Amino acid sequence: YDYAVSLLNHGHYEDAREQFTSILKQNDKADYAFYGLAVLASMTGDQHTCLEHLTEAIRHNPRNRIQARSDSDFQDMADDPRFTELLYPEV
Repeated sequence: YDYAVSLLNHGHYEDAREQFTSILKQNDKADYAFYGLAVLASMTGDQHTCLEHLTEAIRHNPRNRIQARSDSDFQDMADDPRFTELLYPEV
């Protein structure tokens, strides 16, 4: 996971995607891999995929909702009402 995040942070998006996907092949409930894929999708402008992966990350571990609220990697998603609904369902 750390290697995948490092790849992501250095702009090696396809390699990072492969690493996160590999983690999910080994453990299809790895919320952190779904979260990583959501960050990757956000960083590459794929809002739909970001929401799909973030939804899965939250489903497997509700604490990911709290983390995503303050994660600057999702800044490009802030204006999407679906993103707000996902992070703040109680509002």
